[in-house]
Amino acid sequence: MKQIELCLESEDLVQLKINVESAFEAGSQRIELCRDLDQGGLTPSEEAIQLARDAFGSRNGLLVMIRPRAGDFKYSKDEVLTMVKQIEKAAELGANGVVFGAVNRLGEVDEDVLKVLTTLCRELKLSVTFHRAFDCVKDRISALEMLIEYGVNRVLTSGTIWGSNLSALDGIATINETLTLASNRIEIVIGGGINTTNIGEIDKQIISKNHRLSYHSNSGVLKNDLVVISAV
Repeated sequence: MKQIELCLESEDLVQLKINVESAFEAGSQRIELCRDLDQGGLTPSEEAIQLARDAFGSRNGLLVMIRPRAGDFKYSKDEVLTMVKQIEKAAELGANGVVFGAVNRLGEVDEDVLKVLTTLCRELKLSVTFHRAFDCVKDRISALEMLIEYGVNRVLTSGTIWGSNLSALDGIATINETLTLASNRIEIVIGGGINTTNIGEIDKQIISKNHRLSYHSNSGVLKNDLVVISAV
């Protein structure tokens, strides 16, 4: 079975607790905690992180979104400082990893931001996922090599352009190219419109089952906002 990463909305704390506790029972190995999913996901509250940690107990797999605002992924120095503080707080509250992304005005991974944040994450022993800001870059090859160079653990991609409203099913060819380029040096997390009706077809079209890959979903594994299933 492929690993499943389930993205959970954090605003409703009562419902969040129920979803965190049921996610592993439904087959999810990791949870990405966010708020404002309608904005693409922002950094959750400290209360939500603590609640999720308590619900997880000692289990690994609690990832926290680090995104201080909606909009693009071009961050000012002050915003990067905010991200640093959010990462430190996430670690303090027991997160196992964080999820972030930064792209400069040239459409490249922002190496300055990447260096600062990955260095901090190594010090705090947090895993790093580079989110779908990857789908904004102009050159996926150079971007992927940079993420590998800086020790990023995972990269989330739909294989389509960010903001296009296309799903991972539309991006299969690019995803397969990315898996080949990655050559097991980094885990590729497939996300973007993943749901229980299309995940089987997407999995069927992946070129090799031996690559380091997993699936990322949110509404596709929920029913009435409650976790019901998250297995391929």
